Amino acid sequence: METSKYFHQNSGPRLWWLLILLATIVAVIIAYGDRLGGLDGGTVTPPPVVTPPSTTADWQVYANEQFGFEVKYPPGWRLATFPIDPAAPVFNIYKASEMAAPVRPLTHFDSATHVSIFPHGLPTEGVVGDSQISTVPFAVPTRVARDFLLEDKTPWATFAGLYIQNTSPNFVPEDAGFIWAGLKVDNLMEECTRNGVVVSEAQCDVMTGDQITRRGSVSAADRATQEEILASFRWLERPLADPARDLIHVITPKARQKVVSPLTITGEARGQWFFEASFPVKLVDLQGNEIAVTHAEAQGEWTTTDFVPFQSTLNFTVPVGVSEGVLVLQKDNPSGLSEHDAQFIIPVTF
Repeated sequence: METSKYFHQNSGPRLWWLLILLATIVAVIIAYGDRLGGLDGGTVTPPPVVTPPSTTADWQVYANEQFGFEVKYPPGWRLATFPIDPAAPVFNIYKASEMAAPVRPLTHFDSATHVSIFPHGLPTEGVVGDSQISTVPFAVPTRVARDFLLEDKTPWATFAGLYIQNTSPNFVPEDAGFIWAGLKVDNLMEECTRNGVVVSEAQCDVMTGDQITRRGSVSAADRATQEEILASFRWLERPLADPARDLIHVITPKARQKVVSPLTITGEARGQWFFEASFPVKLVDLQGNEIAVTHAEAQGEWTTTDFVPFQSTLNFTVPVGVSEGVLVLQKDNPSGLSEHDAQFIIPVTF
């Protein structure tokens, strides 16, 4: 009975305390209802979306009508052009604080920070050494794109072989035109090894399996700038005279069309595009890695200079992570002479 008496004697004040606390909570909710988006149906207003400023907004844009391309470069970098040699015109974008204007074209053999465009390639050997598939986000298709690495796996250069845009006839097609981006390597040391044993430069023969290792340091900031320059390279969007357009017309697929396997390719080509009534067709990714190959077959008499209908069916499997590719229709060239090479490319998506 004592317990019951204690309860009834103290329940009044406790109840009033609970009521006061509840009323206070309700008042706070009502007062801040709009802000909280709570019981009265208010909504939360998201913060404004702030778009970060473009890192290339103040960059120079260089457009070349003759070769049909444009590229951007930042303040503090300069452009030097060497188009007078028809065998190997060169466009150098170099870091002005590192060197004066070059008196001759910079190439992949120069220890300098530059991005250089070679529309006709370069009649000399290339660079060898440790490399990997490039991580540069190129905006144009490439036949091959490799990043060259120092011993610690830091990129010091990038080579990108270009699939030449159909509207840029002054670039030499197939295995010629390319872009090179190289960094100045401080404290550079090069070493040649054969089966793990160091050999002299005179004895070194990479054709038989000897390995070239490079040590040194490079500027991470300059590398980031180079990657943005490379990613800014574009083909000019305008019609140019194109010899291939008078030799082949593609009906399907259309440029930038989404394609699935099996892909039917149709069109017409002049008789000289064929050999033995067919010509090669291949599908590659933007790094130039082959996805599938086949042949297109003439649908009529091909020994003529007139247009002949063709058709091809391409079966392919898209590699994981690949969303874009390039369909390459190659002129069959049994002679093997580069002056008879030609190709027609169609960018596609998956």
